Amino acid sequence: MGVDRGNEAVEIGNSTAQAVDLAGWKLRDRAGNQYRLTGDVTAQGRLRIVMTTPTMPLNNDGDTVWLIDSAGVVRSRVEYNADHVQAGEWVEK
Repeated sequence: MGVDRGNEAVEIGNSTAQAVDLAGWKLRDRAGNQYRLTGDVTAQGRLRIVMTTPTMPLNNDGDTVWLIDSAGVVRSRVEYNADHVQAGEWVEK
């Protein structure tokens, strides 16, 4: 959080042949904070989500973020530490 508040973003990729509706999906961090997702990720596409609502700040000193579908199933997990974080750069996992 800090000067990047409201400008943090995540990108979700879809490697399947069909679009994925993110209604009911969420991101959750190690502290239990959540960010509700909306929109669709096109087939073989990516969706960039700017987290303008600060319900789940992306910690600059490291964190774990889970992508959870509408049924509560963890679909992906990203873990990063302070060495991965650089201003204006993506953490890719």
